[in-house]
Amino acid sequence: MLRRFMQPPEISTESLNWKEVSNIRTGGHFLDSSHTLDLCRDQHRPDVFLRMGRDDYEHSDRRTAFDAAREKALALIAAAPEQGVLSEDQRREITALTAAGDKHILALNAAPGAVDVI
Repeated sequence: MLRRFMQPPEISTESLNWKEVSNIRTGGHFLDSSHTLDLCRDQHRPDVFLRMGRDDYEHSDRRTAFDAAREKALALIAAAPEQGVLSEDQRREITALTAAGDKHILALNAAPGAVDVI
């Protein structure tokens, strides 16, 4: 079990599931999709998520999951190399993907019947 927790999360076409995420309308979410439910137990981080009921945890005067996640995120940010970890090619690809995503979102929301306010 410890080996499973030490492995980084899977980053693949299936695990990211961009097709389903792209079909989520403005204001929607992916948390109730069958894909998320199938993979959520394999991708979690046990040092951030809580393992007791919310009421019990809140009454125990312990830190919240938000506190643990914030501390973990700040530690990871502080440990990140100043120049970043992406190559110049990766940065260009991300910029192109972002531009294509923005164009796609605008096209979806400009269609008749689309949400007027985001």
